[in-house]
Amino acid sequence: MHYWIQEMLRHEAENRALLKEIDKELRYAPKGRLLVSHYRGSARYYRSRSTEGKGKEYLGEKKSALRDALAQKTYDLELKKSVEREQRLIESVVGQIPPTPLEVFDALPEEIRKYVEPLVLPDEEYVKRWLEEMSENASGEDYRSRIEIIYHDIYEKNDIPYVNAHVR
Repeated sequence: MHYWIQEMLRHEAENRALLKEIDKELRYAPKGRLLVSHYRGSARYYRSRSTEGKGKEYLGEKKSALRDALAQKTYDLELKKSVEREQRLIESVVGQIPPTPLEVFDALPEEIRKYVEPLVLPDEEYVKRWLEEMSENASGEDYRSRIEIIYHDIYEKNDIPYVNAHVR
């Protein structure tokens, strides 16, 4: 899978967590909407109570906590809309991504796969074929220097595939 796809899926998971947090905050938000009007160069805050069938209520200094909560609710609602839009976009992009060449090969049944020569090999298959090819070419282990012997011993001890490149 491509890096950008993984990054997009990680971002989608972050958005799901963010939406859950927003919904939790909105559950405890006060009813109504925050309205702002400007009078003589200063802002005045009101709560719209149209859902309750009433007009608007002035939020003076004594009701600053309600004003702050309604401002937070306004932000949360806008953020929720934005994140949901982004989620829909990510889902539509992820749904249109074609499978990679490795996924196409892996999706083939084993009966067919054994007769197919893939154009792009999985890493494990590439290493396996490389080792087979090198072991066929290497007639013996002949080293030109002491350091090559040391490297060979370290690689062999740690099960790292290694073939002396000078022996061919």
